[in-house]
Amino acid sequence: MTVNESNQSFKLENLFNVKDKVALITGGGSGIGLMAAQALAVNGAKVYITGRTAKKPDRVATLYDNNEISGKIIPLPGDVTNKDEIRRLVSEIFTREGHLSILMNNAGISSSMQKTEPEDASELCESLFDNPAATFEEWESVFRTNVSQLFFMTTAFLPLLQRGSEVDHGWSSTVLNTTSISGIVKISQHHFAYNASKAAAIHLTKMLAHEISSSKLRVRVKLLLGFFLVR
Repeated sequence: MTVNESNQSFKLENLFNVKDKVALITGGGSGIGLMAAQALAVNGAKVYITGRTAKKPDRVATLYDNNEISGKIIPLPGDVTNKDEIRRLVSEIFTREGHLSILMNNAGISSSMQKTEPEDASELCESLFDNPAATFEEWESVFRTNVSQLFFMTTAFLPLLQRGSEVDHGWSSTVLNTTSISGIVKISQHHFAYNASKAAAIHLTKMLAHEISSSKLRVRVKLLLGFFLVR
């Protein structure tokens, strides 16, 4: 490599170049997922965005289908909490692209609020246990969306991500899991199920990163986020 070639590799547009990369973002129709989709597409990536229904992904794809974006945003509806749906998404990306460069597991849900201010034990019990919104079903739903799907999406797409590293010299396919600052603070912020799920998501990501480290794939995470306005 010549000195000039070496210098070129340190240019900003080359250091962070995502032109022609193939990305899949779950929950890409609003908020953080939408901003990530915009950032990648504006810089030349082909970005598939998922949602449980077609409404948000279709609206976003139509809204940002213009000459100002050198890449493309493509709607690909699917329920990432269902293994059969995940298999279908894998099949769709394989058929259309043959590989995947970036997987951003961004889909997530919140949980019901529970007051923790009462100092009386009976009142606190009423707020936390007797609250009609506090159910095992709610906890299971929150963990299914915020934790379990991270595992199943990441592992299902491993072959396509590995292929993404192989077809693009110098590139390591990357998985990004959107977590939250709520997963590392000791206060509940009135959302026990949500905060516990984000703590689990952070640790799950660490385990995945360790177990997959023997391959060319990188699993990165912990976008530790505070409050974020979602449109």
